[in-house]
Amino acid sequence: MPAHIQVFARLAMLLASTSDPEQRDMILDVWLDARHMASEWDAEPWGFEPGWCRRELNELMRRGRSAFGVVQLDDAL
Repeated sequence: MPAHIQVFARLAMLLASTSDPEQRDMILDVWLDARHMASEWDAEPWGFEPGWCRRELNELMRRGRSAFGVVQLDDAL
């Protein structure tokens, strides 16, 4: 399920307001992600509670930070 229609309206506005090719490329990347990736907005229609994957997301963020050498204070104990 794609992102909310207002996401695409905002992205279209951003596309129209820039002439920088690199900026347009980044906006179009976000557009494609919004078209194909689920978000919290999608959770309820699919029967999931808001925040349904919070634990998994937190774990992915923790692993990502440690891969770059960032150590959270609670991880160092």
